[in-house]
Amino acid sequence: MSRTVAAVLLLLAAPALGATAFRDELRRAEARDASDPERAEFATRAIRAWRPDDGRLLLSHAHLRRAEALLLRGEDASAEEDLTKVLENDPGNRNALLLRGRARLAQGRAVAAEADFAAYVDGASQDREGWLGLADARLPENGPGRPAEARKAAARARRLDPEDWRPDWLDGRSYLGERRYDAALEALERAARLAAGGSPEPYAARAAALAA
Repeated sequence: MSRTVAAVLLLLAAPALGATAFRDELRRAEARDASDPERAEFATRAIRAWRPDDGRLLLSHAHLRRAEALLLRGEDASAEEDLTKVLENDPGNRNALLLRGRARLAQGRAVAAEADFAAYVDGASQDREGWLGLADARLPENGPGRPAEARKAAARARRLDPEDWRPDWLDGRSYLGERRYDAALEALERAARLAAGGSPEPYAARAAALAA
């Protein structure tokens, strides 16, 4: 849990804050998982009810919670708008930076996504999610592409968790972009072994390599 989120939770739990429509709706959003459709609904109600006395930190948190739910629903452009608002009010919110990178990448905006992921790993170098996002943004399939740089980022993620299948999956996709099919198959075979049937992505990429 980030320091920002911890501070927000303390604020929401503080009896001295009292009840306002905004805080009540935000507490309801906070009580629900991101996959719950009501998370976005309650966060939206909170944002509409916000008043300056409620504070900008809590407003940023409402936008963050709504963005998390929107990303799971594939509403990437709306999620990006929320995450940009979070960062305007709370520039140090690293979770918002990571999520905005994902939202931008999902919209095909690899350059903007790469900038977010690069900024994220600059302050959170021990979190493999940032390195994985950076590798993905550098793949040829997502833009002009820098496959060698993508593999460097994937290697950083691999060192943080050698059992994660995603670095090899990203390596395989980078080799596919270079039409290096033998290297792609080798990497994707490793990814499939690590995934052990738990995720379909390595198998789909391997099928693409075999068909190439």
